[in-house]
Amino acid sequence: MTTLAELRRLPWHDSPVDSIAYDPRRRRLALHLTLCELPDGGPPGGQSGTLVFSDVERIESDPPLPLFADGPELAGEVLRLDWRDGDPARAELLLQTVSYPGRQTTFVRAVITFAGADWLAAPDAG
Repeated sequence: MTTLAELRRLPWHDSPVDSIAYDPRRRRLALHLTLCELPDGGPPGGQSGTLVFSDVERIESDPPLPLFADGPELAGEVLRLDWRDGDPARAELLLQTVSYPGRQTTFVRAVITFAGADWLAAPDAG
């Protein structure tokens, strides 16, 4: 697992979200996204990966958190992601989605209560 201190250092803001999936049986929420810049102050360039919340106890969201796969109908972007210590821990996510073809923009605020979280960087394609 990635520590909350490590997750706080990653540049989540402005990161495009390709998909959001929730598995209620495994209590696992996964956001596949591309960081808008490299961690540790590296240059812009985008590192793709999956942010995985495990042992999710609750997702409070207004409006409901959209679950979607990579495709032309819906696009997302992380506007803010704040991490809260505790047992269990919490993450507060502000997400902007755009629904095509009408280009309807929606802002979603979600509070995720979880036991563990991990950033799984995609292997370097180079």
